[in-house]
Amino acid sequence: MKIVHMVASLKGGGIQNLILSLVPEQVRLGHEVSVIVTDEDNLAYSNKNKEFLQNSGVSVYNLDRKVSDKISFFKTWIAARRLVGKLHPDIVNSHGIYCHNASSFAVFGKSIKHCCTIHNAPEKWGWLPKIMNYNVPLIFCSDAALQLRGQSSKMMVAVNNGIELNRIRVSETVDLHEELGIPQEDKIVVLVGSTRPQKNYSFLIKIVEKMQDEHVHFCICGGEYKVNRKGGNNNMYISLDEFKKYRNIHLLGLRNDVPAVLNGADAYLSCSVREGLPISALEGFFSGIPCVLSPILQHTNIAGGIAQCYIPKAFEPQSFIKSIYQAVNTDCSHDVIYESRKETLKKFLIDRCAKEYIEFYEKILNK
Repeated sequence: MKIVHMVASLKGGGIQNLILSLVPEQVRLGHEVSVIVTDEDNLAYSNKNKEFLQNSGVSVYNLDRKVSDKISFFKTWIAARRLVGKLHPDIVNSHGIYCHNASSFAVFGKSIKHCCTIHNAPEKWGWLPKIMNYNVPLIFCSDAALQLRGQSSKMMVAVNNGIELNRIRVSETVDLHEELGIPQEDKIVVLVGSTRPQKNYSFLIKIVEKMQDEHVHFCICGGEYKVNRKGGNNNMYISLDEFKKYRNIHLLGLRNDVPAVLNGADAYLSCSVREGLPISALEGFFSGIPCVLSPILQHTNIAGGIAQCYIPKAFEPQSFIKSIYQAVNTDCSHDVIYESRKETLKKFLIDRCAKEYIEFYEKILNK
C-alpha cells in the first residue's frame, strides 16, 4: 500500500511523536510511506526528526508554508495537491485541522482516498473543515477522543496511540541536578509539552505557590505557544517570562532526549485540561517513572492497572500536591515499576497501533 501522512511540522507534540513511531512501523510492515510537512520548519529539533524518518525508509517533503501569510496559506494547498498527484498514493492520512483541509483539497476529484486522524478530545472544527471533510473517514487517537468527538462519519474507529519501545526504553540518563545546578537530594518533576492553553501551566504556577517547597523542582520540556491569528486573545497562552520568578520552575525547551530526561527524574506530571491520548503520558508509563495525571477522561481511561500512577481527586492545588509527594517519594526504581506495568502496557505498543491503522485503510480502500 502507498501511504502519505500530512502533518504541519516535525517539532515537538503528540502528532509528531506518533508519526515518529507509526510511520517507520508501517514501513516495516511492507508499505511505501511518505510524510508531507506543510509548514516552514527549520528547527534543528525538526531536522533531526526528519533525518530519523529518512533513515527509516520514509520519504519526507517540505512545503514551507509561512503560517502568518495568507497567500502562503493557499499556495501550500496548491503545492500539496500537485505533490499528492505526483506521488499518487492509495490513501492520504491527515493530522491536524489545517492538514485535514489541505488533504481534502489535494485529493478532490482524484481516485485517492483520504482519512483524518483526530488527535484531541475534542478536536474543534469550524465551518470550513466541517464542509471540506464532510463524511471523510475518521481515526480517533483514543477511546476518549471517540467518546468526546465533535465530528461524525459513516466510517469511524478508535485506534489507541502507540509507542515504539526502543525509542522510550533507553539506557541514557540526563542528570538534571547537574545540568541545572540543583542539589542532589532535591526532587525533580518533569512536564512535557508547549505552553498551549490545554497544557494548563497556569495551574502549575498555582501548585508551586501553594506548595512553597523549593526542594521540589518542575522541569518543562517544550517550547512557547503563541496565538498567530490577528486579534487573537493573548491571554490564551502563558508566556515563558511568567515562569522566571519561580526558582523551582525550569524551562528546558524542545528536547530530543525526553526519554533520557524521564530516566533522571523522580516523577512525571500532567496538568492538562484536554488531550487525545497523550504520547508523553505513555512515555512516562513506559519509562517506569511515577506519574501524576490530571483528572480528565483522557487520562482516567488509560491509567487503569498502571502501577505508581496517581490521579488527583480534583483540579485543586492541594489535591495535586498530595499526589506529587506520593510520586516523588516512592522507594521503587524505574525498572521495577516498569516491570509491574509491562503486561498492561502491551496494548499501547506501536505494532498493534500500526496494524489497526492498516486494517482501517484497507476497509476504506475496499469500500
